[in-house]
Amino acid sequence: MLCIFYYNTQAQQIGLNPQNTFFYLDTAKVAYAYYMHPNDIDSISVTRGYDSTTKLDGKIRLFLKKPGKVHFIPLDSIATSKQLKPGTPILYIIDNDPIKSPERIRIDTSFIQHAWVIRATEIDNLKNMVPNLSILYIKTGKPDPNAPQRIIIRGQSATVSR
Repeated sequence: MLCIFYYNTQAQQIGLNPQNTFFYLDTAKVAYAYYMHPNDIDSISVTRGYDSTTKLDGKIRLFLKKPGKVHFIPLDSIATSKQLKPGTPILYIIDNDPIKSPERIRIDTSFIQHAWVIRATEIDNLKNMVPNLSILYIKTGKPDPNAPQRIIIRGQSATVSR
């Protein structure tokens, strides 16, 4: 359920030099990793071959089905929405994967199912080592409208179907 448009990885996988390759999201040149639902992608175009005029090895273009309907935000915007102060140490985890370069990530707002914060002070192993650390978990994907919902009533669970 996850599509990452990450320039170094994708260029190397198809035999292009990432430093000499342009990457585009629709018509805009990009330099970020993009998290979005694969169903939002219309097509991917790869142009190979060295161009002596531009000194490029190729171009990778990702086209969206509805370009105006996808809204990408940086991870620090999610942190701010969760009342995390700028400048405090934050470990970002997207779908159980720690993010090494959060400043290079953009995520589609409609692809965020849930985001929550755990403070290091709540974790016994971390509270004395890095007390100022916050861990921001982000779960992505688009919810299935036909999936049964779980409801807790007085400590018991029931499944409700639509």
